[in-house]
Amino acid sequence: MKKQALTTFMLLLMGVAGIKAQNGPMSVKASIDSIEIMIGSQAHYSITVQTDKSARVELPKLEPRTYISDKVEIIDRVAADTVTDKSGRTITHTWAVTSFEEGLYPLPPQQVKINGQAFQTEPLALKVITLEVDTLHPENFYPPKDVQNNPFMWQEWLPMLWTFIAQQVLVALLFLVLWLIRNRRRLHFNLRPKKLLLPHEKALAGINLLQQEKDAPGKAYYTRLTDSMRLYIAERFGINALEMTSSEIIAGLYAKGQKHLLGELQLLLEAADLAKFAKHEPTPEQRETHMDTAVRYIEESKYIPTPEEMKVMKEKLNGKQTTGERRLLKVVAVVLVLLILATITYLIHFPIEILS
Repeated sequence: MKKQALTTFMLLLMGVAGIKAQNGPMSVKASIDSIEIMIGSQAHYSITVQTDKSARVELPKLEPRTYISDKVEIIDRVAADTVTDKSGRTITHTWAVTSFEEGLYPLPPQQVKINGQAFQTEPLALKVITLEVDTLHPENFYPPKDVQNNPFMWQEWLPMLWTFIAQQVLVALLFLVLWLIRNRRRLHFNLRPKKLLLPHEKALAGINLLQQEKDAPGKAYYTRLTDSMRLYIAERFGINALEMTSSEIIAGLYAKGQKHLLGELQLLLEAADLAKFAKHEPTPEQRETHMDTAVRYIEESKYIPTPEEMKVMKEKLNGKQTTGERRLLKVVAVVLVLLILATITYLIHFPIEILS
């Protein structure tokens, strides 16, 4: 009988020891971050529970707009944190509390259940103080002042005004660029239109300048003379004379039926080749003869366009845009649109910043 009783006692002792080992270290603590506050201010009331990882914890239900004690109101739960490490688990809940009456108020213990077992936090206190009011001298109290209007200052609104003016200029430029793109007109920065020079006019102008330099070396003299002739033949007859040899030019003119003065022109080109490539130095009389041949050939083979043809040629010279110009105008239009959008954004936000 004694042996059986001893065995039962040992089993009970082992069970209690197992329960303690399973629960591990446990603690419940309450704290407040400030024991004294001004009336209407807030303090933070916290409950911290330390237990093992598997324990079931039931914290008190402290709801907003309820009172934790007389005159101390719970505003809301502001934090809930759980930290788990090797030693166990730490649970911390924090509430914001306040009071609107002066006094010293006790904060009663709160009940926390761990695995169904009840634990009590320690009691705390909260002191609420107020400002001292001089009731003996009411003349020192002033009524609230009326709302005052801020004075209008042009300096504050000048950036908006200048931005609006710049926006209108950008809009005008955008319409101008779009009009130019639509009508394919060329924008001239020179008020005087380009003068249309016919092929024979350009050639004779170059020869007249060369006549003033009769003493120029033979190679330079004949190079400039034949360049004027080659450019005239290219523009007048549509032959790529600038890239042809002298014999090829003569053959090209002959193929187009231009046989008038062709022999004299051939002698001129051959003499120029000798001066440019064989370092032959023609006499002044030969220079004069070749100059007269060039002028006579131009005068007798020139073509004077009709008024209708002149009009078309002038439009081609001063009128329509090139592909590069149209592409440039489109880029300018896109940039103007972006700048206008930027000014619109600024004009929308600027009054908000000034009035805020």
